[in-house]
Amino acid sequence: METAPLRCNGNPGSIGRIAWALGIGVLGVAMVHHPMILSRFGRIQTDLGDSRLIHYLLEHGYRWVRQDAGHRDLWSPPFFYPTSNAAAYSDLLLGVGPVYWLWRVLGAAPDLAFGFWMVSMSALNYAAGLLLFTRGLGFGMPAAAAGASLAAFGAPRVNQLGHQQLLPCFYVLLVVYALARLAGDRSMSRPARAAHWLLVVGGGVAQLYSGVYLGWLLVLGLGLATVAALVLHSCRRVVLDIVKQDLWAIVVVGALGALCLQPFLSHYLPTARQVKTQYLLTLRMLHPQLWSWWNLGAGSWLWGWTAGRGPFRGLPSTAEHLLGIGFLTPWVCAAGLYLGRERPVCRLAVLVALFLWVATTFLPGDAIAMAAAGVSCYGAAGLFHDRGDPRARGIGLAVVLGLLLLVQFPNPYLEVLGLTVMILCWLEIGRRRGQPWAQIIPGIALVALALKFFAMPVIPIGILLVAPIAGLLAYSFRSHWWEVGLGAVASLLLFLVVITWLDQPSVLVGGLVAVPVSLALSAPRRLRPPAWLLLRAVLIALPLQRLFFHRDSLWLGYSELIPGAIAIRAVGRVVLLVLIPMALGLACLVQSLQRRRWAGAGGILAVVCLAEQGITTETFDAVANRATIAGLARGIDRGRVAFYYHPCDEQPFYHYHLDAMWASMASGVPTINGYSGYAPREWEGFFAADFDPEIEVEDVLRDWEQTHGLSPDRVQWIGADCPRKKPARSRSAGVP
Repeated sequence: METAPLRCNGNPGSIGRIAWALGIGVLGVAMVHHPMILSRFGRIQTDLGDSRLIHYLLEHGYRWVRQDAGHRDLWSPPFFYPTSNAAAYSDLLLGVGPVYWLWRVLGAAPDLAFGFWMVSMSALNYAAGLLLFTRGLGFGMPAAAAGASLAAFGAPRVNQLGHQQLLPCFYVLLVVYALARLAGDRSMSRPARAAHWLLVVGGGVAQLYSGVYLGWLLVLGLGLATVAALVLHSCRRVVLDIVKQDLWAIVVVGALGALCLQPFLSHYLPTARQVKTQYLLTLRMLHPQLWSWWNLGAGSWLWGWTAGRGPFRGLPSTAEHLLGIGFLTPWVCAAGLYLGRERPVCRLAVLVALFLWVATTFLPGDAIAMAAAGVSCYGAAGLFHDRGDPRARGIGLAVVLGLLLLVQFPNPYLEVLGLTVMILCWLEIGRRRGQPWAQIIPGIALVALALKFFAMPVIPIGILLVAPIAGLLAYSFRSHWWEVGLGAVASLLLFLVVITWLDQPSVLVGGLVAVPVSLALSAPRRLRPPAWLLLRAVLIALPLQRLFFHRDSLWLGYSELIPGAIAIRAVGRVVLLVLIPMALGLACLVQSLQRRRWAGAGGILAVVCLAEQGITTETFDAVANRATIAGLARGIDRGRVAFYYHPCDEQPFYHYHLDAMWASMASGVPTINGYSGYAPREWEGFFAADFDPEIEVEDVLRDWEQTHGLSPDRVQWIGADCPRKKPARSRSAGVP
């Protein structure tokens, strides 16, 4: 595809394309941030919870740059006092903080700077998307604008705007852009290729320092993309050639990246060890369901009316289940990826997106395992019939045998497959009479599977029962010794099967039914796909039987094996990564329509898809919030070493903890209060006191002071004079 120039050369067509791109960008930014823009930033997106935490961390970074008192240690902002390394319980935002710092340096108040920062992030996301789809993937400007708009302004990104650390994705897009350039332009000079590898590693490092979620998901996505590229024939040679050509740059730049990540790892890894325990119930509540991928929430302009209906009603932790991009846009993107199927990047995008969707969605695990077992049995039987491709048959047998020998049992689906393969090996030995060399491989496979599936003490018993009768028959019918031997093996197998699975009739019946049905279905040539297709079906179905057995989620079943996955509680946020392949599909469709001289239809389709992303988010009153914080700050004794605030009235715990954190910033006095992604283990008592009426704040505060060697007289308890269930100890207290 041609690359559309980004500069204006006086050509009316070029000016029109640039105007289109700018118009889509302005429209998208306005759609995402219209609640703030229309209020002239008197109201801030989105709520008094996580939004204020992210704002606090940005402001802390700004004050760290200025080396203000209490903020001289970037990793230890003054909350959870006197805990150090408190920033590692959340996102550092160092990679995206300079934009906020710039607005503050230009004189913007904190609230206004935060609003401008969000708008700037959306604009940078769109600009990086344009760069990716034009210079990186070679789309024309109209198609690039459509793809970039979905990547930057997609409904899932807007629905996650309450977690502003997830808003900046331009580093992710820049990494993908650099990789696309490296794969698409092999003629670049060595310095240019090194610079692009530096952008890949630098962008990844910057994203990790900006936000753990997107940084970790980026690393995961790149790993999956590499594996998928090696699996796909159309991509494998490209990957291997790139590694061969740029190995020196990969090693050098990778070492620099690892060096830059040392501070990140030295602070986050100790915190990860502290919070290693996860609550499965919470993870399951946040885990995507099938309908989560179509859910846009009540704020959607076009589909908000669906929020309280049908499968969308009653979803737990609703905000983490708003993963939809509309009801038309997914089909448009899928059609575009299909039309672009000749492009390796489209095939790669489909494979990665499909795997991420399957791995992070609740699915009927046992039903999938059962269907995969059926496919495996049919594929094995089909390869048994297809004698024209011995290579495919040999690879299929080797893979099946390897899995069955390595897997741990019990697993009835794999047991049925194992029984099927043993019978097929027996049949193969039978039809290879007079070809001893051809009988060796199925014979070895049959013996290996028998040793795997049948108990060792039972095998000699079976042999003792069958051997005398077989020997007598072979002696009596010497001319039929081959048939007698084959029948003896069949009798031994039948005995071992019955003894082994007599108490599992489902396995016994399943195996005895699967073999004849699979052989019958695959016998007619017209019902049997080519050997290469059968082999691929078996290779895909085999791991599904193991992975989905008694599991409704691959993520919940296996994520503990992935380094860093402990920090990913809301795995549905992977949709922010899936937006990129979906945007690729939209760009492909618009480009295809444009080539067919239906550019107007492509533009209308892009605008309709953008309209489906329209979401109105919540906002809070900036003036009222500042007044609350100022009132609390006035009650803080500047002579104390720290304070703890617990209001008399009922408030959500995160409201008053964040009030205290901002009041601490205003007064310069550290606070024991805190709100973050995690908390120190010894601090969790404060959290429990909000939900358990039997726990006294006084007792929790005393334990904290004793644990950290704080003198009670040096700690101010704001709210100590509130009505309590038992008399509070005497201490000076201020009430805002």
